[in-house]
Amino acid sequence: MLHTQEVEAPASAHRTIVSACALMFLISLDVTIVNVALPVIQRGLDVPTASLGWTAVAYTIPFATLMLSGGALSDRFGPARVYLGGVVVFGVGSLIDAAAPNFALLLVGRVVQGVGAALCMPSAMAVLRSSVPARQLGQAIALWTFSASVAISAGPIVSGALVEFLSWRSVFMINIPVVALAAWLILPEVQRGERRPPVPKRAMDVLGQSLYVVSSGLLIGGLIFLRDGVDAARWHLPVTLLALSAGGLVAFFLFERRAADPVLPTSLLRHRVFQSAAIAGVAISVVNFGLVYCLGLYYGGAHRFTPLQAGALFLPMMVACGVSSAIVERTRRALGDRATVTAGLAVQLAGTLLICVRPDHVGWVSANAAFLGFGVGLCVPPITAGLLGAVDAKISGVAGGALSSVRQFGSALGVAVLGLMVQGTSGSIRVDLRLIGAVCTVVLLVALVAYLSNSKLTGRAGEAERATVGSGRTGGRPRAGAG
Repeated sequence: MLHTQEVEAPASAHRTIVSACALMFLISLDVTIVNVALPVIQRGLDVPTASLGWTAVAYTIPFATLMLSGGALSDRFGPARVYLGGVVVFGVGSLIDAAAPNFALLLVGRVVQGVGAALCMPSAMAVLRSSVPARQLGQAIALWTFSASVAISAGPIVSGALVEFLSWRSVFMINIPVVALAAWLILPEVQRGERRPPVPKRAMDVLGQSLYVVSSGLLIGGLIFLRDGVDAARWHLPVTLLALSAGGLVAFFLFERRAADPVLPTSLLRHRVFQSAAIAGVAISVVNFGLVYCLGLYYGGAHRFTPLQAGALFLPMMVACGVSSAIVERTRRALGDRATVTAGLAVQLAGTLLICVRPDHVGWVSANAAFLGFGVGLCVPPITAGLLGAVDAKISGVAGGALSSVRQFGSALGVAVLGLMVQGTSGSIRVDLRLIGAVCTVVLLVALVAYLSNSKLTGRAGEAERATVGSGRTGGRPRAGAG
């Protein structure tokens, strides 16, 4: 019997790893895969240029905001069940998008995809922890995160090839076989999970989650509607949405301070390592996802490249991200987390500055976008690992989910803000890349200064804690810092 269990465990682990990595690749791919297809979707469904941003935002907003509740659902119903449910929901959304006869239904499908992704992301980590042996867990998580990094950069290239040789609908149809594979691979883990004893269940923070979703959606929606604000009457709507969003976010944070089981613990918001990770993570997402969205329109709309050509122009960015992802662990060991993240932010800052120099030269823009891809690969693993190593183990899942949530929210914010600098119609799109590059430069510069200042204070706090531990005035071991 023991021999059978030993044989089954590695087999189950391998199936779970393949399923989680395949779906992580797909979820991350769908953040950027529509960017190159946008000009074709615009012509096919007769979409105003100002409305194209909703294609990205309709996916990232539910993905970002509902991720906070994904962990609670995973605890309540079992991670494998929630993961399988998320896979199915994501697949349904992909089918809706592939068959959408109009832009409104396309957005509905993107929202459904975002809900499925929000269910899958936190539950996938829990499934990996429960089914993969401890000696393989580190490698499994590394493969899982690497899948996301490669997918985000590969999205425009995959999209370009699919749209060029098939149609824009194939961008969503490609999800179906991967979804089916991921669901089939996880089924044995679902059956095993049903036989495990139940765990204590946290109460669902329904009001807190609702406030977060609605307020975030109103914020991004208000920014997107600003593109149409040409007179007093039309400015009224975005200003109202932004005001309601501000009030909702204030109410959210006030409510979370009193909630018994808050979806976002306020103690986490006061944690300096989380603050440093959030500063860097949001800035990276705003710049990279917003810029990739704008570059898709810049290549395919303003310069009229074919989808395949536009996708190929993202190749330097993808290769650079893959290279930095491959060397980031060695860099972290040599320099430490703080220096590695600082280097990553500085490299991205150099890229946005260089793009501002010759924004009308497509080759120059494509080559210097590689600096952004390289910086992403250097930044994301250290800020994630540093956070999980610094917070209490009891809230490590919440902390990881919160960081992923704010990063995804940053991607929606980047599309909304940088999209304000994209104007025109389906026949003529103008992308003010110099202004976009300047805004990205400011964002990264502010993030770099804030990260250095905050992480320096974190280091001092860590030294004080270690000194206290060393003097014997408190027990326990010091926790790992972020840098």
